Amino acid sequence: MSFRILKNLFTVLTMLLVLIACGGGGSGGTLASGGTGGTGVSFGPVTDFGSIFVNGVEFSTSGSTILRDDVSINENELRKGMIVEVEGSIASSTSGTATTVTVEEAVRGPVESKSGTAAAGTLVVLGQTVRVDDTTLFDNNVPNFGSVNPGNLLEVHGHRLSDGTIAAGFIERKTAPIVFTVRGTVTGHSAGAQTFTIGALMVNYNGAIINDMPVPSGSNWDNLFVEVKGTSCSGISPAPCGTLTATKVEPEGLAIANANQAEVEGFVTALVSTSDFTLNAMRVLITGSTVFSGGLQSEIVVGTKLEVEGSLAGGVLTATKVKFKESVRMESNATVSGSTITLEGIPGITVTVNAFTAFKNTAATSSNLAPLNNRNVRLRGRASGTALVIATEIEDRGPSDLNSDVILQGPVTKADVTNSTFKILGVTVDTSSLDPNNDFKDLTDNSISPAAFFNALAPNGGLVKAKGRLPAGGNALAAGTLREVELED
Repeated sequence: MSFRILKNLFTVLTMLLVLIACGGGGSGGTLASGGTGGTGVSFGPVTDFGSIFVNGVEFSTSGSTILRDDVSINENELRKGMIVEVEGSIASSTSGTATTVTVEEAVRGPVESKSGTAAAGTLVVLGQTVRVDDTTLFDNNVPNFGSVNPGNLLEVHGHRLSDGTIAAGFIERKTAPIVFTVRGTVTGHSAGAQTFTIGALMVNYNGAIINDMPVPSGSNWDNLFVEVKGTSCSGISPAPCGTLTATKVEPEGLAIANANQAEVEGFVTALVSTSDFTLNAMRVLITGSTVFSGGLQSEIVVGTKLEVEGSLAGGVLTATKVKFKESVRMESNATVSGSTITLEGIPGITVTVNAFTAFKNTAATSSNLAPLNNRNVRLRGRASGTALVIATEIEDRGPSDLNSDVILQGPVTKADVTNSTFKILGVTVDTSSLDPNNDFKDLTDNSISPAAFFNALAPNGGLVKAKGRLPAGGNALAAGTLREVELED
């Protein structure tokens, strides 16, 4: 059974990476090995050629087999941004030798709908939501996002975010006939009807090859990560596929179940406890010797973005180090109250610090925040619940400034298109007073329409930066004081 796993970074934007790395590895994929110089596997995007570069490792492909849909291809058919699995040997953190390279797309099928601007937006391909931004690479037969239309057949390479959305890294146009393909998590499995869903796609596997799937036939496949191939849909393109008639269903798992060193970056998708959770499709265990960076074990919740290093045994990653990632940005005048900070113009959000918080241009420490009182600060951190931010870095920018901008960047939790509002960490951002021609920005800082902006948010929220002017009191991101909103990754 071949190696399959999803990666999240970008996510949101940029975005999201899953990797298993030899010696700590690089970023951007998965690398597992029996140690430096041993056999290993690397999973991630192709970043360069001259041999091929994956996760910062240059793999020599001399004499290797390169497979796409189980058919041998030439190296010149690979493209930057394609997701590949490389099996072979790893001589060091920067060089290795590939024996087999397997191309692994996230979804291949018809475009069912499209929203956004000429440069970026959202597609639904074979029932899967695909987010396209300025980091997405296109093959020559798809010049840009603007050239994509419903009914086109596309092959999309990328990694699943925690909500199931695919963050596209590479897109290629295909011509009929094609083998429809999707990799994702099973929901709604019915052994009797021989059906399940992935995203918005119904799969009927009656008559399909399922030799590697759990038996007996009555086993529940829900929450398994699988690869599905098929050749026919019940719908007619560009209408939704409806039901894909599968020819083959197989589980996706690690080709290497045991490795001395492993590294995985992604989102916590399931939580038994803070010592036993799932990061994307991999089970992670925490021990008493696990070292935490940027956060505490008690702060691990579903949706937390982590980078975990450790060792693999039986496909389970035992962590030696856990590093917290962050996506929240805030900027305004600070008021300190004991061990917490609130920012003027951003009501309802409390900022806390811990021993891992970094301080810049200030005498403040995690045990003494007083030097930040009545100062203009810029901070980054991560959400912990709806209205709490744990700061990973706080920068003192000088005395409080009544003319300063107020900035809040974070994940959108509720978008209301009818009332032109959305919420970031519980704070209502009211866009009704913005200039529809200039104040809505896409991922590349280009102006877009309010409709395109809200289409990019629905149905999965996304990451947004809102900028307002400091009012006499209240919400700087309300109508009349909000100045600009911008999509982020």
